[in-house]
Amino acid sequence: MEQTIVVIKPQNEHLIDEILERISKEELRAKIWGKFRFTEERVAEFYSDKTEYEWFGEMVAYLISGISIVLMIRGDKAIDKVMLIKGEIRSGIGIIGTYVVDYTRNVLHCPSSITELNENSQLLKKWLE
Repeated sequence: MEQTIVVIKPQNEHLIDEILERISKEELRAKIWGKFRFTEERVAEFYSDKTEYEWFGEMVAYLISGISIVLMIRGDKAIDKVMLIKGEIRSGIGIIGTYVVDYTRNVLHCPSSITELNENSQLLKKWLE
């Protein structure tokens, strides 16, 4: 059994039921791990690979605008299944494809690998205490 996380970004609490429904349809189990607020420092640490992009400042402003919700997801192939649920802006599929207009204000964050999951989880453990 594999586990992963989903961070529902600010201003998207109204989508939690739909996100949980999509997770359940993939035969995954989800529970709320906690809630936290990004700060500018936290965004820079969490998204350290994106700080050089010209749109990074917009993303920071969006992420610090409210509370983020963290879900813990468990099940077979959890990372791959959650990435499919997440979808893409370009394709018009998944949560992001359905609800997002641009890259700086997308709905959720999901690690795409075990390495990224471990990095994200270490930071979230500190912030959720």
